[in-house]
This record gives sequence, C-alpha cells and structure tokens, in this order.
Amino acid sequence: MNIRKLALLTATTILTVPAIAMAGGLISTPPGKGPYNGPPGFDRGMNTTMHCGNNPESWVRGSTTLDPSTGAVAMTVQLETDSTRAGPKGILSVTVKDSQGNALATLKSNEVGMGGKPPGHAVIRNFTANANVPMTVASKAASLDAAVQCTGSVTQLWGIDSGSAIHAVSVAVTAIGATQ
Repeated sequence: MNIRKLALLTATTILTVPAIAMAGGLISTPPGKGPYNGPPGFDRGMNTTMHCGNNPESWVRGSTTLDPSTGAVAMTVQLETDSTRAGPKGILSVTVKDSQGNALATLKSNEVGMGGKPPGHAVIRNFTANANVPMTVASKAASLDAAVQCTGSVTQLWGIDSGSAIHAVSVAVTAIGATQ
C-alpha cells in the first residue's frame, strides 16, 4: 500500500459559486450528486455537502477530479460560515473505483478549518490540493465517490488569525493493492 502526502494551496475567499470545468477524459464528482446532509439548496456547485449545524452556522463541501491519463487528482474542500465568532472544520474522503465498483484507492484530506467571518454576508473559502495516484490506479479508474465530514469548529472572532495567515493542509493518497 502506497501513501503520499502533498501540500495544499492556501485558502482563497470566493464571491460566486465556482464553475466546474469538464475537459475531455476527466473523471469528476458531479455537482450536487454526492451525499448531502442539511437543508436543501446549499450545495454551491460542489459534489458532497454537510451542514455542520447552527452553532456556528456552517457547512463543509467537497468535489474531486481525476485525469486517468496522468493520475493527476484535484480535491477541493469548501468551508462556509455565517457566524462572526466561529467557522467549521472538516475533511473530504474520496474513493477511486473501477468499472465494477471495486475500490482502487482512497484519498483523504487532512482536517481544514476557518474562523468566523467579518460582519456582513456569509464567507466561503476553498482549500484545494493536487496529488497523483499511481498509473496502475488511474488507468483502471471509472468513477469517484466523495463524502465530507464536519469535524468541529474554529473559534476565531471575525476570522482574524493570531498566528499564521496561511492555512495549509495535506492529502494522503493510499493505493489499495497498487505498486509503482
């Protein structure tokens, strides 16, 4: 079993729902088609969504794409809060499957979190990672199953980080029965 850890890009605040670009040959988790836990209408164009609750009012979402010709994987964890005092923490788990539905590999983000928002509208932040699965996995991949999980909250008034301004996470890629 191979495990790899790669650094994710820093969080970016978005003002609009992200567009999912579909290029030829990519395998993607389709928007709004994964597990959904919460009031309807809040998937924000992501595949899987979980409402973390009202204390603080927050959401964790996720989507993934895989290029089977290169093994390149892009994972996005999206966090949203409408609280000035705290925001959510969460993880994204993805299973790469073959055409018979057998698991070929699993990918799991480390926990990411954000504090409260400034006064005003809700704040949404994307945390994106790029990784690679072995070609023995990528060449057999037919589908991706993704699920997010709320893992807690970050108490931080207005999102002011007293430590580092950069939030980084890593992705562990585990190939099931695959060798390089």
